[in-house]
Amino acid sequence: MAYVTGGTPVTGAKGLEQLLVDRRKYNLDFADVYELAKQETPWLTFLLKLSRKPTDSMEPKHFSDDPPWINYQFYAAGAGTWSSGVINNLAVDDGSGNAVGFLRPGLLCRVVHQSGAKDTLFLITNVDSQNQIDIEAVSASPNNIADNDRVQVIGPAAGDGSAASPAVNTVLAANQTYCQDFEDAWEMTDVAEAEGIFGPDEWNRLAANTLKQHKASINRALLLSALSKKAVTFPSINSGAKTVRTTYGIVTFCEDNDSLLMNGEGVVSPAYNAYDYNQFVDHMEQLFALGTDAKLAICGSSVLAFFSKMGSGSFIAGANVQVMNEATVFGLNVTKIRTPFGVLNLFWDKSLRGKGFYKDYMIAVDHNYVRYRPFISGRKNMDTHLLSNTQARNEIRVRRYAYRTVAALEPAQPAVHGLFIFS
Repeated sequence: MAYVTGGTPVTGAKGLEQLLVDRRKYNLDFADVYELAKQETPWLTFLLKLSRKPTDSMEPKHFSDDPPWINYQFYAAGAGTWSSGVINNLAVDDGSGNAVGFLRPGLLCRVVHQSGAKDTLFLITNVDSQNQIDIEAVSASPNNIADNDRVQVIGPAAGDGSAASPAVNTVLAANQTYCQDFEDAWEMTDVAEAEGIFGPDEWNRLAANTLKQHKASINRALLLSALSKKAVTFPSINSGAKTVRTTYGIVTFCEDNDSLLMNGEGVVSPAYNAYDYNQFVDHMEQLFALGTDAKLAICGSSVLAFFSKMGSGSFIAGANVQVMNEATVFGLNVTKIRTPFGVLNLFWDKSLRGKGFYKDYMIAVDHNYVRYRPFISGRKNMDTHLLSNTQARNEIRVRRYAYRTVAALEPAQPAVHGLFIFS
């Protein structure tokens, strides 16, 4: 689809006619030409196929209510001693020092003591804050609570004739992600276009290479970018500060939520020469404990090579793990590993390469909890498009086109994702 986005009537030679120098926009978000670089950008390809959800805001927000499978868990952030079956002002957190967020009176909870003592059950009687609660024991002989004891929420327990319990609020999560503005242009002079020294069709060769570069830039951002919004001045481009937004990359999202990953397992750091079948299955148990039973694993080159050697001495394959190296999904080569808990779909993204960079990374992603969010509002579709004639009006000897995309990655629920960093 193409349409005129701008143009100024210009008086023609001798004033005999009006010339319109049009700038036209060609939407490429669903065009076949946009499939050009999918081998170079597998992460972006999967997102476009599986989880595209347009947004009408440059700063998309999502509802923060948790999915129904969440097993609410939190931690004691200080010791608590029972007095007549009651502990007031018990400090709690999410395991990383942050407020818990879901506490309310009337919840029945069970303490898993680090000491190995018998689990203790209690009711939350009052919430002073999301970092401090009052509790009353349900267990006949409750054990005292120690700092970092784990607490599992079982569910509500209301009394006969009691007033309605506090509602669970649904709120918009602020600053969940930002749309990043990607632009890649190319140009040629009229003489260069006419010269054969550049080849029979140098313009289209540049167009194809620039599109690959554009897609690769988006792909890397959705992997590695950090969430940021700031005023920046680019003296060589324009005057004055401009608001620059950078989106959330899935690697950065995992690093920022490291203690919550994989059902609370956290970041996994296996050694290539010591990672065995038992460890792998234990990690898969935690990775698939929440979310879907099929995860996408974005791999660095060394990680993919390691898993491809299962059963050949580098990895001790077990009877309940099956590896298939010939699978194809969306035209991309995928190594499937079937485990007792779910299927891990490994694919190599060439953005994850280089010694000392990311070749030893594997990001296991639940595709139900990530979204590719192109900016589409009203009649403006800012998903990937081509703008023609972006040269200035007085640049009569130059032709410049540009690819532009305004889009974000929106990740959610770190407990369903995993980050493996091998050594």
